[in-house]
Amino acid sequence: MLAYRLLNLVTDYSFRVRALNVTYIDTVKGTEVVHPAFVIEHKRSVAKRLDLSILKVTQLKSAQLQPSYTARAALHNYLIGNTDFSFTRGPEDDDCCHNTVPMSDANAVVFGLSYDFDSTGMVNPPYSAPSESLGIRRFTQRKYRGYCRHGSELQDARNIFIEKKAEVFGLIETFSELPKLNRKRTHSFVSKFYKTLESDRAFEQKIVSAYR
Repeated sequence: MLAYRLLNLVTDYSFRVRALNVTYIDTVKGTEVVHPAFVIEHKRSVAKRLDLSILKVTQLKSAQLQPSYTARAALHNYLIGNTDFSFTRGPEDDDCCHNTVPMSDANAVVFGLSYDFDSTGMVNPPYSAPSESLGIRRFTQRKYRGYCRHGSELQDARNIFIEKKAEVFGLIETFSELPKLNRKRTHSFVSKFYKTLESDRAFEQKIVSAYR
């Protein structure tokens, strides 16, 4: 949920989320347990809010993607340590795109709205690992997966994230749905992102040079 909220900070072209407390009832034992949860805005609601149309295609070309938004979304995925997505392709024999919902405006410009942020460095789940083809062994090893085509927009995206730094850390520090220890670990993980972002040399080496 925090990953969605961080994306909301830098673009309206993102799924909104709402926190819940869900009560699970064991009808046999008569016991109840409450767990935190969240709901995600339906893609049709997003499309209506942003005046976009949902696309049903098998694949896309990077040239079809809206440049400034895609650079911003790619940098957000780098922030949370997400490599489990594609803006242009879906799983074999399935629709486009992998963990993104492609939507287009009236000019056929495509926005790939990211979702499903469990397999990320921010969450660091114990039940999966990054694809071997990516050359990283852990989700906490960031790898930038943006496109060189959108390189000219990347600096603007970088500046937006730097401008939002106080809001990003403020959101983390006040995110009461996370236990204090998890917030501390998340703060440390995101601090490493900003260390890269605020260093011209590190930004060049770890992000710009990693263009696809």
